[in-house]
Amino acid sequence: MHTTPTADSPSDNLHLANGKTATDAERAQLHGVLREFSTVLLMTYDRKGKHPRLTAQPMRVARLENDCTLQFITRLDTHQADDSVRHDGHVTAQSWNRQLSLNGTYDVTQDRHRLAAVWSVAFNVWFPGGKDDANACLLTFQPRDAELWDSSGLKGLRFLLSSARALITRQPPQSSPDQHATMKLYRD
Repeated sequence: MHTTPTADSPSDNLHLANGKTATDAERAQLHGVLREFSTVLLMTYDRKGKHPRLTAQPMRVARLENDCTLQFITRLDTHQADDSVRHDGHVTAQSWNRQLSLNGTYDVTQDRHRLAAVWSVAFNVWFPGGKDDANACLLTFQPRDAELWDSSGLKGLRFLLSSARALITRQPPQSSPDQHATMKLYRD
């Protein structure tokens, strides 16, 4: 289930990296881009063994909250559930004209009520027991900051023109704030 931001939503905490509070349009832009992706790549740190390593898994988005929090249904044997532990993670998504990178934290729970609230029949492919499958759990990712590259629509045309100008002037093209934005999400 996807939701859209409202003026009174928790996404009011969204700030640009320079500390300037993001506008409603900037919040809506980030949320709108996230809505385009039904699957993202979730990267986590595997701290088992002698050398920790970064692992990556494609994850189907179960729910996108107003504040850009993402919820996924995953396997308990992949992500150990512990309601008291938050882990660092990273989410990336890419289409042919938009790329998104989110840093944040995630937690994993087997709370059956929360799991049932985001369950859809599509997850039965991975969990034969449905929402009551003993190995099903809910992973909630809360982004701390986001970086967005957007060359869709007129922004893409402007970038092509600035690229052509760069070839002639031998000066790299400059991107505008609506083409590349780094945003900070402050969490309490």
